[in-house]
Amino acid sequence: MEAYGILVKKYMKKAYNSALFFTRDPNDAWDISQEGFLNAWKAIKRFNTKKAFFPWLYTIIKNESMKKFRREKKESKINHFYIPKVMLFLHSIIGT
Repeated sequence: MEAYGILVKKYMKKAYNSALFFTRDPNDAWDISQEGFLNAWKAIKRFNTKKAFFPWLYTIIKNESMKKFRREKKESKINHFYIPKVMLFLHSIIGT
């Protein structure tokens, strides 16, 4: 656990900047970088110790960023599709 804390301290800024590159949002970048470290911790047994840590972490952060993008895109499509219909329905009920 202590060794992992050292990795977090060493790579947090790079992880955050990588997430910021993908998201362009500081809050999302912070969330994604933390999620990336958490996912890396969960998958640490699959990490090849003969390779560098950061490229592996970068891939995890990139994947987390893409998941967030797909989620937001899906939510955006759903909202844009349903909101006008809901508004028309509500207007028909209240008679405006």
